[in-house]
Amino acid sequence: MNVIVMGGCGQVGKALVDIIDKKKNKVYILDQKDDMRPSKDLFYEFMHVTIPYSMYFLQAVRIAIRTYEPKYIVIHSTVPVGTTRRFGDFAAHSPVRGQHNDLENGIFNFPKYVGAYDEKTRAAVVDHLRASGIPAEGWRKPEETELNKLLCLSRYLNDISFCEVAFRLSRRFNVAPSRFVQWTNSYNDGYHGTKWVRPELIFPMGKVGGHCVMPVSKMLVNQTRYDWLKRNVDLFEKRRHERTTH
Repeated sequence: MNVIVMGGCGQVGKALVDIIDKKKNKVYILDQKDDMRPSKDLFYEFMHVTIPYSMYFLQAVRIAIRTYEPKYIVIHSTVPVGTTRRFGDFAAHSPVRGQHNDLENGIFNFPKYVGAYDEKTRAAVVDHLRASGIPAEGWRKPEETELNKLLCLSRYLNDISFCEVAFRLSRRFNVAPSRFVQWTNSYNDGYHGTKWVRPELIFPMGKVGGHCVMPVSKMLVNQTRYDWLKRNVDLFEKRRHERTTH
């Protein structure tokens, strides 16, 4: 069958292009970085959407849908809750998990949850992914996958925020911050192999690494205005402002 990967030159898109079974599918890339455009005369069973979310996301995806008229669309991008619903019953949301420098293994190692209202859409997407060896599992609505991807990264920000607070308090009481690391590591040694093991994070020094954690956390803050999440974001936004103005 014919398949389009929208954003196929990016990290997520390229991983999908490489993974989708070429024996069963003819894969076409739709990307600003690629001069070759898929033919409008073909019938496309699936369109995979992997472009980053922005203020132009809805418009860009709708234009692609009108142009190529795919039977199903699968949104792999991290999006605000309720985004997938806006495209209709033929749309599903299936976020990617894993390290960005090793997304192919992440796609194979984690269950690829597929959220869709329409049972036919959900089953078709799950079957399509499984045909390429991806461990896909259907969820009954896209809000479930959309929210949990946002919560996953926001939880990581919460862990980083705690380390930032620990660093500041250590300095305040003239205690070596390395003692906090030593304490956490010894705690995990004692609880190795149990559910009480804690994440081991280095001190962020006022900055959150990676290119997903802060933007996604802000996405959830902007949608919910939840004070607890906002405080975690503001903790690092204030430090960033201080660094750029001094």
